[in-house]
Amino acid sequence: MSKSAHKNLTFREAENSLMLADSYSRLSMIVGLADRMTHKSWFKLLGCYWSTCDNISETLAGVDCGDHITDLIDSVTIPQMMTRLERGAFAELPDTVTIYRGCFDGVNVDGCSWSLDQSVARKFPTLRRYQVSGAVPVLLSATVEKHCIVALKLDREESEVITFMADVFATERLDAEQRCAQFNMIEMAS
Repeated sequence: MSKSAHKNLTFREAENSLMLADSYSRLSMIVGLADRMTHKSWFKLLGCYWSTCDNISETLAGVDCGDHITDLIDSVTIPQMMTRLERGAFAELPDTVTIYRGCFDGVNVDGCSWSLDQSVARKFPTLRRYQVSGAVPVLLSATVEKHCIVALKLDREESEVITFMADVFATERLDAEQRCAQFNMIEMAS
């Protein structure tokens, strides 16, 4: 069967196939659909569901790099992954962007999900679903060239920047008092 014969899955059919996926299996399912969709439709699907996926770095590290994934990891900007509003906000970004990542030292510092908002990034190590027992929570500060940003995602009020090309210039250890204060602020806002 020709390769083009495999690219017959519509966006709607792909969405329907994700209905029973949880946040930890969704990205693997999306990656599995890549060869059955056009680039444009697949990146639109990935953009629509990106913020509902967990274990992104682990999932992408364990996949065969087909054309779709290679484009993603090569950090070319992919407009199809952004809504009209996100593309407008992306256009307004400066050529060099400062980004932040809350993570755990030596565990998930190489992730591709960053935030334009330092306070948003600080909260991630405090969230129970992301905690790593015995690991030291840190806040990374980095810069990235705008053309190396894959997409900007504005849903969930995280101002998320997707990039594989962050240049870390500072690492701040988040101590227990900071984590508790952050957690209490998050709880009070809920």
